[in-house]
This record gives sequence, C-alpha cells and structure tokens, in this order.
Amino acid sequence: MTLAESARDLMVSLIHAGVQSSTERLGRMSQTEWGVNFSGTQEMSPVRVLSWFTHNQQTHISVRFRSTSEMPLEMLILFSDASARAVAEAVTRPYKDGLGAVQDLTHSTIGEVCNILAQNVLAVMSDRYQVSIILSVPDVDEGVKADLASAALEDYDGRKDILLLAHVNLHSERLDAECSMMVIVNEAVMRGLLSRPPQG
Repeated sequence: MTLAESARDLMVSLIHAGVQSSTERLGRMSQTEWGVNFSGTQEMSPVRVLSWFTHNQQTHISVRFRSTSEMPLEMLILFSDASARAVAEAVTRPYKDGLGAVQDLTHSTIGEVCNILAQNVLAVMSDRYQVSIILSVPDVDEGVKADLASAALEDYDGRKDILLLAHVNLHSERLDAECSMMVIVNEAVMRGLLSRPPQG
C-alpha cells in the first residue's frame, strides 16, 4: 500500500516533530544541548530498504518496539556500533562514577535513548489526534543492519502496510551520531488517523 502525498508529508512532519522534541529530554539527561538533522524521510519498499542496508556490513545496535493499541505499528531504530557508543558516552558522562558496575551499558543506554525517541514521536501523534498508542518494552539486539531490519519486517504485509524510513543525525558538543528509524504501520489505520481534524 502507499499513502497519498499529502498524508505522507504529514506523517513525515509528525516523525520529525517527535524526534526534535526528544532533544530537550536528552539534553537534560546528558547536561548538554542536543540538535537533530534529517537527511531524508520517505516511504520505501522492504526490498529497497534491505538492498540498501545490505551494503553496510558494520555491526549495528537495534531497538525494536511494537504497538497493538489503536494504531498497530512496528518501529525499529538502528545505530552503528560506533554511533551507539558515542551516544551512550554522551548520555552517561555526568553519571560515569556511579555506572561502573552496570553490564551492557551501551545497550541499556541506547535502549533508553531510543525509547525517548519513539515515545516522543508517538506522543506527537497521540496529542494531535487523541489516539492511544502504547509501545512494548524496548527489545535491544545487535548484528548486521540488513539482518536486524529483516527480522522487524517479518510481519510486513504489502497489501495493507506502509514502511517509512527516516535518517536522523543527532549532534551536540560531545557527539555526532547517525541513526535510521524504520516505521511500519497499517495504511488504512494511518490514513484514517491522519484524516481526523487535529485536537487542541
């Protein structure tokens, strides 16, 4: 399926607004100012996404979320290992002395950072359309980018689902990190949601 251009543009603007709003909370956590840039957000086919990702054989850390509430969706956020470590270092720097014994610090930190990103994106949609969107606990994994994306696409149904891919650059005085955000959502549900008049 595919969204009409106007609906797709609105969906992209909501994703961007949600990610942008995450920087304030990330800034409080890391005690530094964060910024965000987008190098492209578009609707894509799974074949194209996987073909694109296959060229990158670096280790990535992924964080996957699911929602089975009023708006069923899958969300996958992917950081390269180097970017994940840079983000984790920036976020945990103010608390470094108390975190020495934490196992898998990078994984747990990226899980929380991605939780903030995902929750803020969906909060923008929830607030605008008064819809309930409840995400699962973050599922953190590690591997090759294409394999991680393929696992998230197992339930994708081209007859009813759409896939949006956003490329996000997070930056502050302490880091410059890129991530990919993949959103899979039922086209009819999303079209119905976006057709509602905004609330508030």
